[in-house]
Amino acid sequence: MRARLVLFAWLVFAACSPGSAAAPTARDASVDATPARPFPGFDIYVTPANEPLVKSFFEFLPQVRVAILPTANPVQTAMLEPFSDNHVRVALDTDLACGECESITTERYDTPSGAWVYAAEGGNALGAQYALAELLEAFGFRFFHPWQSKIPATLADLQDFATPAGIDTPEMTLRGLHLHTLHPIEGYFTFWASNVVNGGGSPDAGTSGFGLDGAKRVIDWIVKNRGNYVEWSALQDIESYSNENLAAWQSHTSAILTYAHSRGIKVGIGVELFGESNLQNAFDLLDNENDPNAKASVDARYHLLLDGLPWDIVDLSFGEFSGTDPTVFLAGVNLAYAELQAVAPGTEMSATIHDGNYPNLEVTYDGKTMLYYFLVQYANPAIVPWLHTVMYFDLFQPADGAYDMPNFDQHRAYIEQRLMAGQPVGYYPESAYWIAFDDSVPTYLPLYIRSRWLDQSSLNAASAAGGYGQLEQSVLFSSGWEWGYWQTDYATLRMNWKTPNAWTDPVNDMFAPWGSVGAQLAKEIGALGELQNTYLIVDALAAYVAGQDEIVLLGALGNTPSQPDRVSFADYAAMSASDRQTFATKVLAPLAKLDSETTSIKVSIDALHLDPTDPWLTEVADGVAIDADRARFVHSLYEAVASFESSGTDGGWLARADAAFSDAGTVVARRDAALHYPNPSQLLGPGDNSTIYQSGYLTEAATLCYWTRERIEADEVIMNKTIAEPDCVP
Repeated sequence: MRARLVLFAWLVFAACSPGSAAAPTARDASVDATPARPFPGFDIYVTPANEPLVKSFFEFLPQVRVAILPTANPVQTAMLEPFSDNHVRVALDTDLACGECESITTERYDTPSGAWVYAAEGGNALGAQYALAELLEAFGFRFFHPWQSKIPATLADLQDFATPAGIDTPEMTLRGLHLHTLHPIEGYFTFWASNVVNGGGSPDAGTSGFGLDGAKRVIDWIVKNRGNYVEWSALQDIESYSNENLAAWQSHTSAILTYAHSRGIKVGIGVELFGESNLQNAFDLLDNENDPNAKASVDARYHLLLDGLPWDIVDLSFGEFSGTDPTVFLAGVNLAYAELQAVAPGTEMSATIHDGNYPNLEVTYDGKTMLYYFLVQYANPAIVPWLHTVMYFDLFQPADGAYDMPNFDQHRAYIEQRLMAGQPVGYYPESAYWIAFDDSVPTYLPLYIRSRWLDQSSLNAASAAGGYGQLEQSVLFSSGWEWGYWQTDYATLRMNWKTPNAWTDPVNDMFAPWGSVGAQLAKEIGALGELQNTYLIVDALAAYVAGQDEIVLLGALGNTPSQPDRVSFADYAAMSASDRQTFATKVLAPLAKLDSETTSIKVSIDALHLDPTDPWLTEVADGVAIDADRARFVHSLYEAVASFESSGTDGGWLARADAAFSDAGTVVARRDAALHYPNPSQLLGPGDNSTIYQSGYLTEAATLCYWTRERIEADEVIMNKTIAEPDCVP
């Protein structure tokens, strides 16, 4: 029964009972508002069965005083007991009949303080936690980052607060994050590496933010931001673990799964099918695609990974840049699914449809020519295809040659085809692409939020126009949370819950606790995202803002580009005068505009005089500053080469580039001293780990390696000599 009905029944009873206390009355919007109050404690009335949920919910909010009060009838007890003027009273229950839905209603108790009871309800454990998160957000909380939340100094006056939609139900059934632990990101150091006894950290580092504690923080963060799923990639190192380390890994992983399930979160593990395609130390099911004992090999790997560990989903992927014979591929995929059901019956399987417009990935099967990964559609129909896109490129605009793809039209078409047929399908986009592209450069890209919203809102519009169901599964491929990239994950999880009217809506809500200053800052972030869409996607300048390491360069030269390619300084200098003029019009002029317009946004943000001690405001300010520096630096180097070719001097452009480089170094140093993750050394420099990258994902950002490399490349052209340059390979 809805708590609102319980409230009503109790109100009638109390009003008709002789000698009863003054009955609570429904709050009317015209009743005088109480001002924002000093931060009080929270009294949470909850059934004994849900008491552990509330303890977990507040575990990583130590600043908040909470009394958890178990009772058989949370609402009635909350209304009957005498009020304390200094506490917020919440009745939490799971009595709605709608799964992960949530609702908040309020009643005012007639006391001099105008105390309130907030009835927070869900259809299950997750729904109740979502309701509690919504209530705290209405008071001014924001759950921004796994290791830090925004805690209000005073609580906002909610007046007669209620969930705007009455009962709020998620649009998607699967909403979550894939933590790409094949990269040395925060998730790697908490979900994977920290379980090893003699390397990578302690199996359980207590409350330090690492080990199980760190994984719990991430899961808690996903819950508070309306997600219901988390997965990470398995690495092949467990195949060679000692018995001691294997036991430590199993214990650590079991504890994570137990905790996630206790919070209502489903958990998945990512594996690769064939060792031949395994480029990043992933755990694969078959070392050799022609293994004569394939069934036994797959079983052995599954037992190692799954025994005693109740995974909900195994996410199967197929590597990058190389394929195999369609018949062999389909036999392997079907074997992987069949043996999964034999070893861990009922475990679901998803399969990644990746990208790559390379000749060796084009196959013909069933009379159709297609990208290799689309063969998944011919495998066991119980396998759910997840359509993957890369970087901030979306399903509806050009992809500028990312993975040599002109666009992702075929991925969009397959999603729509599955939806029209009423078949399950997932979308699997990215929130960062750290290798030489964004947060390792570094750049701050709210464009990611815009792209994820464009995907979702446009797919919804197509579904509505076509009269078929909307997308119900979306898992975001996450590659790091510094430099504002947590904003993408935060906003996307919420957009998966309910698609906003505009991509800036979650940004506006993000900064609402800062009042008018927050509103103006959100407006500038929105302007920056639109600017980036115009210049980086529409005008195809992505390659010039991104970095380029030696491997990326070799891939482009070998006709297997992983990211958009650009004209080198040497090739630019070798152009004819007319070609250089065309390049100046198509590239240099837009780069100059990107510089000036980003700088204008920076000036507007500077004029807000943001609190320099506020980590959330300064992170945005530093992000915009580095974006302006980046555009100015790259533009200036090309102009210097052009000036030298035409006049024999750099025309002062190198000094301008060096000034941008110097300012970028200052900004980076400021950010490196203020990272959210509690062990910056794991992210900022070299260190042994089980990935192929022996340094943290922010190492190149910390040293501005890509910038140094580009400065030397420009000098080589101008000075007509070879100069040693860093390869910037992580």
